[in-house]
Amino acid sequence: MKTIGIIGGGQLGMFLALYAYKMGYETAVYDVKDDCCAKAIAGEFVLGSFDDEEKLEAFCKKCDVITFEFENINKELITKLAKKYNIVQRETPLVISSSRFNEKSMADELGISVPRWKFIEDEKSLVNLDLNYPFLMKSNSLGYDGKGQYMINKPEDLNEVEFAGVTYLAEEKLDFDYEISIIAFRSTTGEFVTYEPFYNIHHKGILNITINDPEVPEAVADEAKGYIERIMKEKDILGILCCEFFVKDDKVYFNEMAPRPHNSGHITMDTHYFSQYENHLRAILGLPLGSTQASNNGFMVNVLGQDVEKTKEFMSEYGDVAKYYDYHKEPVYNRKVGHLVVYDYQLLDWFIENWK
Repeated sequence: MKTIGIIGGGQLGMFLALYAYKMGYETAVYDVKDDCCAKAIAGEFVLGSFDDEEKLEAFCKKCDVITFEFENINKELITKLAKKYNIVQRETPLVISSSRFNEKSMADELGISVPRWKFIEDEKSLVNLDLNYPFLMKSNSLGYDGKGQYMINKPEDLNEVEFAGVTYLAEEKLDFDYEISIIAFRSTTGEFVTYEPFYNIHHKGILNITINDPEVPEAVADEAKGYIERIMKEKDILGILCCEFFVKDDKVYFNEMAPRPHNSGHITMDTHYFSQYENHLRAILGLPLGSTQASNNGFMVNVLGQDVEKTKEFMSEYGDVAKYYDYHKEPVYNRKVGHLVVYDYQLLDWFIENWK
């Protein structure tokens, strides 16, 4: 029986391990936290630093195929280990996705539309910026869920930006109509599939709601799917890739990418015949990819640390039309500790208005 190694033990690693088990595979999970989400699911758990080459190599030796559940890991070490062990995705998607500069440069190179941007190495780089107010300052790396981002409405706002040892991208604030995510898979056999677009609603930089059945024009969906296929084929990316796109006047603009299961893709566990987790595993194992067709409709709501009590109240009243996935994390403010999948679209407006 093959063993699938998963570097990272958060909720994404937990669901990967769960689907691997359902598919009949053994799993080994490597993480820095002894109480990580995936530990209870993993067949074997290894505690260690993501920079510990000796321990990570020993972990890789145990596994027939290896994947990762987050992108901000030691790219140089993955590059080295991928030459000896079956890390199917290799280092390329990590190198691109761990730097906003690399992501935007890739999009420009491949002829994919992006909002206007400029790399900001230090405060001197702000001279002759050639961007109108307002614009965004986004940390070049390690930024997620709104962290490391500043809205610059006037010159004085730049005083709030922490420049010490941090590089940024200054990016045009696009007054977009909506945001979508596209999740795609490219197998070791060359097979390629995508889900239809997911419609995303954010609040304070954190994904709030994902809707499975958005009314996205076919031309918009085709353009976004064409962009992600171009990225995966031109950059030889295998496994899963999620790209977030802004849509303005039916024109698609690349925002960012993630070469691992994505928050918006949780919904596929309940609304599609094959989840993002199973299709990723199929892709790296060289198995036929599963259908990306929806089996039913619904929407997903992130549950943050401050939402736990109201989630309990909601489930006590609407548990017949909703599921709650608990990540068993400490309920810290703005930390994702679970998600809801709701099948009754009559409740969508209530969530949009109240779940903030």
